[in-house]
Amino acid sequence: MLLKEVFDTVEIAWDILGKDIKIMELGNQRMKWHEAGSAKKYFLEHEGAKEHVSIDMNGKSGALRLDLSKDLTIAHPEWKGHFDFVTNYGTAEHVDNGIYECFKNIHDFCREGGVIVNDGPPTCGCPWHSPYHYYPHFFSTLATACEYKLLLRDARAVRGRRRLCHHKDRTLEIAMYQKVNNNPFISKEKFEALEGVSYDKDFNQRK
Repeated sequence: MLLKEVFDTVEIAWDILGKDIKIMELGNQRMKWHEAGSAKKYFLEHEGAKEHVSIDMNGKSGALRLDLSKDLTIAHPEWKGHFDFVTNYGTAEHVDNGIYECFKNIHDFCREGGVIVNDGPPTCGCPWHSPYHYYPHFFSTLATACEYKLLLRDARAVRGRRRLCHHKDRTLEIAMYQKVNNNPFISKEKFEALEGVSYDKDFNQRK
């Protein structure tokens, strides 16, 4: 879901890229707080984006039913380095047993000079939300490892989102990067050595 509390990330991307851009959206992102109702409709109809592709196994709102745990640039080589703005608003943590491949897809979709935004749940007692959760340092260390320019790193309070966390002060980890070169994505071994992501292998059995 593209929440109001993180919408300033879109405005940061507009300032860097302009609005006549190509967008890759992970997940079928809803915008309940906005009249558009969905991010796809917002980007295309309200902001006039040049192109918008979304990927979600639910297939809703025009999303393509594709598996983000696979290297999608093999089946869709035209997507490699194609998109100006790649958004991961709370999707990667749901790609069970495939978070490395998901972040590799994000990297590969984005063109040199393009912008990437990620948000997701912290490791703070919300085991029913998703199999993966992020430690505060993860997004910063990922930026360093991939040689991204870090534009924003924050933990945002999110009001009324009871599914995200037991704690009274519910938060999302959030980060924005600019992909400043065309280096290949880091290896799986290097990604796992970052040690910034917790994985609950029993998640599907408990939910």
